[in-house]
Amino acid sequence: MTTCQEVSRYFDAMAVEWDKGIKESEKDIACKIIQELGMGSKDHVLDVGAGTGLITPFLLQIIDCPQNITAIDISPNMLLLLKTKFPHINTIQGDVHQMPFHDKQFDWVLCCNAFPHFIDQMGFIQEVRRALAVNGKLVIFHTLSRCELECIHRKAHGIPQKASLPSALELADMMERQGFKTICAHEDNQHYKVIGLKD
Repeated sequence: MTTCQEVSRYFDAMAVEWDKGIKESEKDIACKIIQELGMGSKDHVLDVGAGTGLITPFLLQIIDCPQNITAIDISPNMLLLLKTKFPHINTIQGDVHQMPFHDKQFDWVLCCNAFPHFIDQMGFIQEVRRALAVNGKLVIFHTLSRCELECIHRKAHGIPQKASLPSALELADMMERQGFKTICAHEDNQHYKVIGLKD
């Protein structure tokens, strides 16, 4: 069975070259999705599996105080690069299945391009529900289609966790089983997005 340490080592090794593999079209899709969420400027946001900070600049366009943005990732090397680019946001190196946050701490939990790498996906959703405030939202999204993402994962070497991304409707069902209300479950040939409300 894959361990969190194996996942961490894989992404640590990939960190230096990671940003070179991100297409401008992926940045555009991430920006559009975040702009359409309706975040408030005072909201508290958690970016889970934040990597080197793909969505950080788009969050900073909305959130007034950088300290209201927290990034968590299992890879210290990824977070080091993120912190170099965005020194004023909070960064936490840790396991997304057991996050070191208070109950009801965040208004939004965002997970961009990371969900397939989580070892216990249902456990992660449950942990997010704990950390979300009432009426908070979990947004799991990808800047590629599910088909394209799975093709990349099949061809890649050394990925320690090869859990496939469930369909948007399947993920919505997983989230509903943990007490979320589905706001959106959409996927097409360009992106993937599921939003759940903690009510």
